[in-house]
Amino acid sequence: MQASGKNGTVSSMFTFWEGSVKNRAEWNEIDVEIVPSLKNPFSMNIIHKNAAHDVAKLEDFDPGTDWHVYQIEWTPEYIAWDLDGVEVRRVAGQPS
Repeated sequence: MQASGKNGTVSSMFTFWEGSVKNRAEWNEIDVEIVPSLKNPFSMNIIHKNAAHDVAKLEDFDPGTDWHVYQIEWTPEYIAWDLDGVEVRRVAGQPS
């Protein structure tokens, strides 16, 4: 993906699961967001429990307008985010 690099924009990719009411404690969105107007523009998010957020930002990375490979790997055991082939975040088990 090639992010915009312009303030006021968001480049994003995400998974979304609406799920059933009885399973609302689980995640319903996993995403990558590139927000150029932020000091650390690359964030990796899990949104769960009725919009509670688990956010991590990658420091010292400026996506600029270069092409990068962003990957989300979701398994029953963990969720992992890779940047250009290198794992940069892993969350094991269910989010709290």
